[in-house]
Amino acid sequence: MLYSAIMMRSKARIPIAAFALASLTSIHALAPTGSEARARELREALHLSVLSKESGYLGLIGESAQKVQIDGRPLAVQSQVYYMLTRDRPIN
Repeated sequence: MLYSAIMMRSKARIPIAAFALASLTSIHALAPTGSEARARELREALHLSVLSKESGYLGLIGESAQKVQIDGRPLAVQSQVYYMLTRDRPIN
């Protein structure tokens, strides 16, 4: 009895979630893949900035709480980044 009640509630949510997703994509259509406009969208959405002294764009996703001292500076032991090369910054 409990299982069927949970399944009924779950099935009722699926059309609502699908409608919400469809309405979001129709409000903001993505620029075509491979276009400069799409690259700009990704840079803004992922908070990417120019990687100085190299090429491409870099955005920090997160870093570990554990730090080490390197030349007197505390640095994260581990970090995760987004890295993107584009037509205007194609080579690393």
